[in-house]
Amino acid sequence: MTGNMTVAFNAVMPMFLTIIVGCMIGRTNMLDENSQKRINALLFNVLFPIVVICNLYGTSIKEAFDVKLIIYSITIGSILWLATIPVVMKIEKNDRSRGAMIQAINRSNFLVIGLPVVADICQGQNMAATAITIVGVILVNNIMSVIVLEVFRGRKPDGKKIAKGIIINPIVVSTVLGMLLMIFNVRMPQVAGKTLESLGGIATPLALLVIGASINLKSIKGKKKDVIICVIGKLFVVPGIVTGLGIILGFRGVEFVTLLAFFSASPTTTSYTMADQMDSDSELACASLVFSTALVAPAMFCWLLFYKMLGMY
Repeated sequence: MTGNMTVAFNAVMPMFLTIIVGCMIGRTNMLDENSQKRINALLFNVLFPIVVICNLYGTSIKEAFDVKLIIYSITIGSILWLATIPVVMKIEKNDRSRGAMIQAINRSNFLVIGLPVVADICQGQNMAATAITIVGVILVNNIMSVIVLEVFRGRKPDGKKIAKGIIINPIVVSTVLGMLLMIFNVRMPQVAGKTLESLGGIATPLALLVIGASINLKSIKGKKKDVIICVIGKLFVVPGIVTGLGIILGFRGVEFVTLLAFFSASPTTTSYTMADQMDSDSELACASLVFSTALVAPAMFCWLLFYKMLGMY
């Protein structure tokens, strides 16, 4: 029992403490809202794409493509998005809030929250399949987010706009580049490889600091019920369904930890940005993001401990 708790604690606690430090920095106004936006842009467009490339570089194609994991992740992710729609429509009557809730329950921060947990628990093991899986699920989330938010603001989804957004997505571009390096067995100079590793190492702690700095308890005002539903759905219902079916399908080890970490991660900061830009309930999106992020560490600790005791990884 103690050993299991240590594994779960060591995987989650650094993330939690970094968010707390970010929260303290936010109170000093060193990371104001404008600074947060600029750093998020740097993370999304530069640092996280580097992380993806580093995870793919030097790996064989056979090791990278776990077809079963990729297909399951994309399929279950899509089903959950669709299943959430009628549930939320019964709970919430306002269309603007409906779109924000559906997104908050289903969208996950794979890169900032999920990937570091997998990397910590599965040290020394091949994570190329995890990197490829990220892309597949991100594509599903990006497509479904745009469609859901468009539908619940009364507009028909623009197929060309969705396709363009996917093609120019920095994560997608970096994945294609990483795969080309992998397919053609390209070897970078040692200095280039070390530079990329150093830059990639900055990404996660910087992102967690920004998340902590963005936490504002006042954001829940007037939206308590919807926020509670979003947090429970995101941190407990969705990962429970995904991992429960995953066990039945035989996922174990790195595959299982990938599913658990990805689908139990709190929403991305992009979910708030998209809600704001697409006339959805941006206040609800922000509150759900903040409280899911604040509670993701203890929730993930419980999941990791539970499944470690069951011997799933």
